[in-house]
Amino acid sequence: MTITHITVACPDDTMGDTSPANCELFREWFTEQLQAKCPDASITVQERPGRSIIETVGDDDDDNDLEWLDEFQGECWDSCPFDFND
Repeated sequence: MTITHITVACPDDTMGDTSPANCELFREWFTEQLQAKCPDASITVQERPGRSIIETVGDDDDDNDLEWLDEFQGECWDSCPFDFND
């Protein structure tokens, strides 16, 4: 199975008291992290609320699970190099 596209909903209101500018900074950084993890996939990290989606080619449905994406997003938030306490 190959991941061909990832769409992640990452709206401002899910990032606590983080300013809109810093939310955008996180989305840009998170996009880079996803691209490094899945270099052959196209990546969309969007500000608007919605459903995260992983599009794949192949027949292994077990790997088509959003749980790893949620975990990866949380890990990225925890390890983000920016200080959002401004």
